[in-house]
Amino acid sequence: MKRILVLIFTAFFALSSQAFGAMKNDTNIKFSLWPVNKDAEDNYTFGGSYARVESVMSDDFVTLGGKIYYRVKGSNSTTSASQEVELKRAYVKIRPFGNNLAEFAVGKLYSYYLAGSYFSLMEIYTGASRWGKTGIGFKSEFNGFTLGLALPAMETNSAAKKANKEYNFFRTDWGMNASLSYNFAELSDSLPITFGANLLYSASGKGASDGSSDGEADVNSVSEKDFSECFSAYYYTKNLWIFSRFSTFFAFSHNAVPYVANSSFRPVANYSNADLKRVNLFSLAVKAYFDNFRVVLEGEGGHSVDGTMIPFYTALQFKLPLYEGLSLQPIFSYFASYDTSDSKNSFDTWLIYPQLVLEYKRLTLTAGWHGAYMEVKDDDYRWLWYLPLSARIKIGG
Repeated sequence: MKRILVLIFTAFFALSSQAFGAMKNDTNIKFSLWPVNKDAEDNYTFGGSYARVESVMSDDFVTLGGKIYYRVKGSNSTTSASQEVELKRAYVKIRPFGNNLAEFAVGKLYSYYLAGSYFSLMEIYTGASRWGKTGIGFKSEFNGFTLGLALPAMETNSAAKKANKEYNFFRTDWGMNASLSYNFAELSDSLPITFGANLLYSASGKGASDGSSDGEADVNSVSEKDFSECFSAYYYTKNLWIFSRFSTFFAFSHNAVPYVANSSFRPVANYSNADLKRVNLFSLAVKAYFDNFRVVLEGEGGHSVDGTMIPFYTALQFKLPLYEGLSLQPIFSYFASYDTSDSKNSFDTWLIYPQLVLEYKRLTLTAGWHGAYMEVKDDDYRWLWYLPLSARIKIGG
């Protein structure tokens, strides 16, 4: 599977200037650097850097997408920092009729999700709202309805194979997802609201408990734990009262993973708590635009299905224009994971991220300070921070 994804991505760029020269091209190149990073133990290190190329090319019949990273990981010095190249996304979407009546997707991170469910501040798909991720997907839009089906490709249980990012269908881990939504704006422009629902099923392989070997998925042993559901409502309109644009999203997810259990960012000290992997979760997002002024609010909250954990996350961002393309765009966030049976197993984190953004034509420059006041032990809070710098160049679009 990995080789297929690499071939898709390579073909995408090789053909972009040849047979697909007439396709619409939307490419973003981003460079990010964290020159200083301070951890909870007051160690100051080089935080790392990366270069990212993300491209989408499309016409009426085909969409080609890819994203690739070159990373220099953080370390005590730039000379000893490790490097890696990661193919983060590679997919193809085909529309045989040249419209949205039928679209087939195959590849890595092609991403189908309920309208409004992408939370831009933390760059996540909240709850169980994303029904198409990696593998094979089908989507159809007709008269306000959107129907979706997906067969996910999942990483193997084997630790060695995970390191090589191998994927498989219907062997050790497999799933089947379905989605249905309806946009009432199809009936009347005065009803710009979309209701949607997902049903996600996954069967996990029964390998060794330490994950050292692969086992066969037991499709004959189906339980409530194998299913996740999401029900959502999304409202979007323009020129509403004082707003040039306004949207709000609300959803309920059953048996979902909240953002505080994210293993990449690790927003709370007890992010790996097993009870956080199965949560009944409410999600809310509001975006309001006043010409060049913008307010974004998003959050999640819920309770573990079987345990005693309460996950919570909220974030608020303002865009405050200062002068011709220069703006202040601070983000304030709060993350918490409370244990109602044991206060010593409850942790939270406060995050503040003031950032200055300069936008000039196709170039965007960002500089800021990313600080987290994190509870690392019971009632023991530490400051962790780094200095993010970035430049993004937009090509095409």
